[in-house]
Amino acid sequence: MVVHSASALFTDWTRPSAEVLLSSLCQLICQILNRMSSRSGCFEVVVNLEVRGLEAVHHFPIITAVVGILVYLILESPKESSQLALNVLLSEPSFQLHSFDAILGASISTESNTSNLNLAKYTEVTLTELSQASQLMAMLTSTYQQKAANEASQEIEEEYLCTICYASPKSTVFQPCGHQSCRACISHHLLHHKECFFCKAVITNVTTNDGTVLHESREDTKES
Repeated sequence: MVVHSASALFTDWTRPSAEVLLSSLCQLICQILNRMSSRSGCFEVVVNLEVRGLEAVHHFPIITAVVGILVYLILESPKESSQLALNVLLSEPSFQLHSFDAILGASISTESNTSNLNLAKYTEVTLTELSQASQLMAMLTSTYQQKAANEASQEIEEEYLCTICYASPKSTVFQPCGHQSCRACISHHLLHHKECFFCKAVITNVTTNDGTVLHESREDTKES
């Protein structure tokens, strides 16, 4: 509901918190699908336990909510916002394409049972909604493959990789200590902490490699 009624909170990056909110949302979506489509079937084991309260847990509302968010952000948003959401989703370290494939019934392995994730098995899902899910997966797959090909041809040397996620290049510098990470990692970190990952110095501001200020502490802002 929030994504649909106030999508600018996630895609308007002139807002200070938009990047963090979109990154956190994509991380949550990836982790939900990864757990539900796990090769070990651990999600299925848990929800099938005879434990009071678990009978209310059902795949349908979880899957439809996830797909609905992605359809709105990637298929129905303006092109610039759509591309932004797609890039952030594919840059999420926990993104696994096979977890998304399970939405349309693709089996991850012969041992795992992902049939409950298949939208086509639910009569409540219309043909139009299934078509949107197929378009979404086609876009994710083609963009993911293109991204993988580009990364293979432009492999980042290990010394330039963020040492927190090992997925993105170092692109930000913490002041005053001078340590570095990728933008996503420091953005998430600053939601709950003020200290550097590495030396525990209090971070007064964060800049890009070219010196553009991305974050200033509230104390510094008040003083100025």
